[in-house]
Parts: sequence; C-alpha cells; structure tokens
Amino acid sequence: CIRELDAWGVGRARKNGHISQVQAPGHDRPRCVYVDFVNTGPAVSKTLRAQLQRTSGVRRTGDLLVTELALADGACVGAHAVHIATGRTITIASKATIIATGGLTRLYARNSASLNMGGDGYALALGAGAELIDMEFVQYFPIGHLAPRLVGMDPIMWDPFRYKLGGKLVNAEQREFLGEEGRYATARDHATRAILEEVAQGRGSPHGGVWLSFEHCGETELRAAFGPIIDRLKANGIDLTRQAIEVAPMAHYHMGGIRVDADMRTAVPHLFAAGEAVGGANGANRLSGNAITEALVFGRRAGERAAALAARTPMPPAVGAAPARAAKRDINPAAEIVRLQ
Repeated sequence: CIRELDAWGVGRARKNGHISQVQAPGHDRPRCVYVDFVNTGPAVSKTLRAQLQRTSGVRRTGDLLVTELALADGACVGAHAVHIATGRTITIASKATIIATGGLTRLYARNSASLNMGGDGYALALGAGAELIDMEFVQYFPIGHLAPRLVGMDPIMWDPFRYKLGGKLVNAEQREFLGEEGRYATARDHATRAILEEVAQGRGSPHGGVWLSFEHCGETELRAAFGPIIDRLKANGIDLTRQAIEVAPMAHYHMGGIRVDADMRTAVPHLFAAGEAVGGANGANRLSGNAITEALVFGRRAGERAAALAARTPMPPAVGAAPARAAKRDINPAAEIVRLQ
C-alpha cells in the first residue's frame, strides 16, 4: 500500500532517494513514513480521492445520511438513507456493503476527530445484528493543544514537532516528568496517564494540562524544520522561541468497533467493515503511526473480498421500504444524527 500510494503521487518524504522513516513512540525501530509531518493524512486522502476520480465505473453519491442497513433473510442487501438537504428518503440496493465510517471520538468534549466521527457506523452495524468488540478502549492523544488559543490549525500538530525536535514536557515546577530528556519516546497511554497525574497532584498548567517547550530550539532550527508553519503560529501569537504552550490529553482514536474475521466480514452476511470502524485489531492501545496503515490494509482487503462476493451474487430484488421512522417525508436529518449517536 505504501509503494502503491507513492506511485499515485502522494509525495512521501525522501532521503538519499529512499522513502524516509521515523521511529514513533512505542516502536523499536524507524518504520513510520510520512509526507511532510503535518500533512500526511490530508495528502493520503487527496491522493485516494484523485485515484477514485480516475477510476471508471465508480459512482459517488454525497449528501446522504444512512439511517438503517437494509436486511433480507438476515443478510445485508443495502441501506436506507436520508437526503440531508431535502429530508427525502432513499433506498440503496447492494450485493455487498462496507462500513468505513471511522470511530466515535467526536462524542468526547476534547477530541481530535472530524465532525462525522460520532459512532454512526457502530450503531448501524449493531442494529443490523453485527457484534461490537473492545468498546471500552479509547486512545487519548496526550499533547493536544490547550492554550494559548490556536485558530485554523490542527490541535494534534505538536506530534510532528516532537518527532523532529523532541521538545520538553514539563510541569508547573518546570520539571520534566517523563524521563525522556528532550526525546519523543513515551507511548501515548503512558504519557496521558503521566500528564493527568501531574494535574491531579497540583502540578499542572493554568488551563489544566502541562507545558510543552521548544524554547531550547533557535529560530533557525525551527524554521528549518517547519518553515511557514512558524509564521502561522506567530500569527496566532505563539513564539516558540520565547514561550511554552499548554497541552493536555484529548480523545483521538477508538480501539473498539465492529467484530470482523480476517476477510473483514461481519457476523451479518454480505456486510463488511474497514478502518477505525473495525474493533479488536489493537487491543487496549494503538501504537502511534498504525492508523493510516490499518485503514489502507483493511480497506484493500474489505474491498477485494466485497468485490469478489458481488461478482458472484445477483442484485437483490426490490429492497423493502425503510422502517416507519425513516419513511416519514418530514424527517429531520439533524435528529437522525443524534439518534445514531
């Protein structure tokens, strides 16, 4: 998947003609690849969308909110949806269906998730008869931005800063408490626990976190590593050469999700799942750097298995009407989103 995306033009960072690799916390060797540290996720998404546009035979449909999976004789045969702009109900028939809706961390007050990460896919799968697993395991990103106010920038942006520059996590006494000595080596669950312990003991920052400092780095070093991002920070009133910033844990990733087998099949025939919608792959905590890899590998396998099933399956007959709740013409899409969550 890494080399395939590279061939599609994702733009991996390179050194001496080879794809660059960094060692993430919890790993025993450099194995994480990236684009330019702060834009890896957007670059991967953009590349996949571009490849999709170049692929004939794929129909894209937007502005739909799926409210129920359609079932016939216990198998998934499509989905019932609502057109968000009009409230009109729509039924989609399918030979195979894949849930790839991500996790649920948007439900938490402090989170790094996009607006759609409200657990809708879990609700759809559970309602259709699929099993969920490890739903109690939520990963917190330990150094989510807390203060000063940051506008128009990713709250987890300090992760790449720590990859490149180390940085020092210090408490209110200006003492490093992780024993990292300026390196980035502590796994996320351990760092989260340590930060919360500092706050509980009264050694936290004014807004309830701890301090992350790059004051030991000069302007030249900062600009060499992150260039124009330094200017964007200064536009937000943040000068890393003169001040530390406050960080605190925020909900970032959900290890739980839909139980699948090695072919990404759920307990419901003709229903598959992929990416963060899948549970059980990481145990109680996910290693940093594994999420995109997981999405790509699970996505490829689910797509291949679903396509193979669809190739030998006739299109289901007319899918039954949506449940009474979804059949109303005056359905409120916002209320349906809340119901699913």
